[in-house]
Amino acid sequence: MRELVSLIRDGNMRVDENYLNGISGEQGLTAMVEGQKVLHEIMTGGFGRTIMSCSSWMGFGFNNFDFGWGQPIWTGLSGDPSGDHPCLNNCAFFKEVAARGRGSSKAIEAWIRLDEDAMYLLEHDPHFLQYASPNPPIILN
Repeated sequence: MRELVSLIRDGNMRVDENYLNGISGEQGLTAMVEGQKVLHEIMTGGFGRTIMSCSSWMGFGFNNFDFGWGQPIWTGLSGDPSGDHPCLNNCAFFKEVAARGRGSSKAIEAWIRLDEDAMYLLEHDPHFLQYASPNPPIILN
């Protein structure tokens, strides 16, 4: 775990003005395309390993969008449900739950996508279930 934290910290420190300028404009498109090729190779098991990706969308404000009919009561992910998109397999996304009523919500949703066998194990893991409510109903007040 310490090594992972160290790698993340080092990676964050590399995102500076020079890095951002290097991925802007026309060279940015080239860098993005090359990055997508590498990501696709990694996620399709090209390195002989199963990869689990994880992303925090905390603080992005998805629950605050207003397209003219008010703020959403719930936000979620969309995408290809067939499982053919390798970047959406074996992944977890974390985001805030929309606040309902007075005060702010402290709850976090974890959108997790795994193969069927791994999902079964997770949904029946007592340690996981101590902290999670799989597939909670959407309750509107």
